[in-house]
Amino acid sequence: MAVLNDPDDMISKALMIRYYLLATGNDEAESVSLLSDELDETSRKYFPEGYDSFLQEVKLYPLFEMCERITGFFGLDRHPSHALYLNAFQDLTLSFTGSRSSGIKSFLEWWESAGCNKSVVLPEYQDAMRVITIHKAKGLEYRVVILPFISWNLDHVAGKQPVLWARASVPPFNATPIVPVRYRKELENTIFADDYTDEKYSTYIDNINLLYVALTRAKDAIYGFVPASPKASNGIAKVITEAVRHVPELVACQNTEMNLFEYGALTPVERKPVPDRGFEAPGYHVSFGMKSLKLRLQGEDYFTAGAETVRERINYGRLMHEVFQEIINSDDTGRAVRKMVAEGTIPEKDAPDLEERINSLISSPGVAEWFSRKNQVFTEQPLLLPSGITRRPDRIILIDGKTTIVDFKFGNEDPNHAAQVNYYRKLMSEMGYSNIEAFLWYVDINKIVKV
Repeated sequence: MAVLNDPDDMISKALMIRYYLLATGNDEAESVSLLSDELDETSRKYFPEGYDSFLQEVKLYPLFEMCERITGFFGLDRHPSHALYLNAFQDLTLSFTGSRSSGIKSFLEWWESAGCNKSVVLPEYQDAMRVITIHKAKGLEYRVVILPFISWNLDHVAGKQPVLWARASVPPFNATPIVPVRYRKELENTIFADDYTDEKYSTYIDNINLLYVALTRAKDAIYGFVPASPKASNGIAKVITEAVRHVPELVACQNTEMNLFEYGALTPVERKPVPDRGFEAPGYHVSFGMKSLKLRLQGEDYFTAGAETVRERINYGRLMHEVFQEIINSDDTGRAVRKMVAEGTIPEKDAPDLEERINSLISSPGVAEWFSRKNQVFTEQPLLLPSGITRRPDRIILIDGKTTIVDFKFGNEDPNHAAQVNYYRKLMSEMGYSNIEAFLWYVDINKIVKV
């Protein structure tokens, strides 16, 4: 998705190759070259055939559908061990699109800030450890608790001291009801010594209570890890090691050679046979929903009275306008047609013929220059009138101080068409543009009329 968002991002391209090899169990994942000038060759060697055209096509789909197609194309669904993670990830994408913009960029921003911290939720009966913070463990009980990092500070960490809003009783400081002062040891020798002491006392109590909560969650046993030689003199680890070394009842439980302290005896565990209720995911089934259902009504007045041929002609004109709106230059035809397919506007079987026909039309004499890569092009650009209404010329082309207005028509010639384009020319002139040319292009008969 990062590569789709920015095709020139070499780091994302390298990560894409590496993660693909790891996900598919390729033995060369650790040794493959990821140098920027070799990425294209490496991609051709390892990615499935046709990945270039696939990446161009898949970014046209909605977020959830895009992820489904990526999963299927790169074969991630063929590895059962991925199923739990893919299901959880797709749950997140579906939830994201329900409440936010479904664009790739917005999803990636959300993923970097919050999404990457999400985890797979397993049933309670799974034979696994539960990783949880001490705060979240409050009020809960577990047979065995492992505390890997009993090393937090009793006092505020240096560089992260809070601001104290203190009340001064000594002039001239008492002229202000409250005074902001940074919490630090030097306050002990100032008129804010009481405020400093109160904050320090409260912080010590909070961190000792944290240790109390951690040590009272276990029913049978606690395994804790404390630095043997704590560097911080005001850390919880220092308090524990000093207690173990100097309290007579605890000294006898210490093995100094192994840096081990043991107190009490483990409760014998009686294992009872339980039915196997393990969670199994045989695989991830990729669903191509776009192929199973396509419903598109070309126009809000689809069911109004009128001949079928009239309705078809109206819908055809609207469809062609949509396609040409996406074509800035001659390289965009394929992408524009694929987008119509992805949106369900046209059947996939009709796409090759439509793309071939459009390429033939836009490369014909007199038309080709309108689709040159050198042009600055605005398609369906709204022109705001003083009255508040807008007008949208099909195509405005700016190049070398010259302005060209092109209006596409699908159907028979009509004298009113010229008046419409002349109106567009008048609006552009009033906006300050000069050297303006205006054309009508009757696409079906490939006839150009200069207005």
